[in-house]
Amino acid sequence: MELYGYTLSDCAASFLAKYEKELDKELQLSKLPDPYPLWSALHVAAEYYVIGIKPGMPDTAFEAALCHELYHAWQFSHGFPTVVSNDKSKEDVNTYTERLNSHILDLSADDAVRAYGLDDSFVMKQRYRRIKNLSIANFAASSDPFSRDLLAIDLILDCHSITANQKALILQNLESALPDVYNQYGIYQKRIDRYGYQTPEGCYQIFGFIINSVELWPHCYIAYAGERIHTLQRFRTLCP
Repeated sequence: MELYGYTLSDCAASFLAKYEKELDKELQLSKLPDPYPLWSALHVAAEYYVIGIKPGMPDTAFEAALCHELYHAWQFSHGFPTVVSNDKSKEDVNTYTERLNSHILDLSADDAVRAYGLDDSFVMKQRYRRIKNLSIANFAASSDPFSRDLLAIDLILDCHSITANQKALILQNLESALPDVYNQYGIYQKRIDRYGYQTPEGCYQIFGFIINSVELWPHCYIAYAGERIHTLQRFRTLCP
């Protein structure tokens, strides 16, 4: 199967056939400009989903990125929650909510892509290179609490795909350099393991727990089940 000049494998074609038909909106593709910081992205419009892909990737990387973004569209079609900043002028809050949202949803998107035998090593190598460089630099972090907590969130995703030995070395360096971030990472990972990230309900509970931990309720909301959840009290009324 050929798409945008790329040749898709049978695995990728099967992925598209399964998940595209289960979307609640039309799917469109576009090319991302060269300066764009990511290789792929999903835009959710009122009547359609737009998957943007940056040209120049190998065929296997293109199809893995395409299927990854398609899975995100599938998540939104099936009621997965999202975290949204209340005030777009607050750059630190915007960064935190955007990364929290994408990282937790990326966990199951990564699993879905690999379950179809697709090669996502192109992106995984970039993630590992980033986290390895952070480790070599002893995880230099800002004193700002959002930045330090966000490092723990980043590590949840970055450590999801590396080997056990690589993960052990990274976390050993983290514990030595930033014990508070190491402890927070452990707390978050235990909650994620408890709730599960594969379902809307699990992601909702993960988001609520993390937002409450960093005291972010005044600055954001969770879009879930047709509501905007702005407070811990309302969050708890929808928690099973």
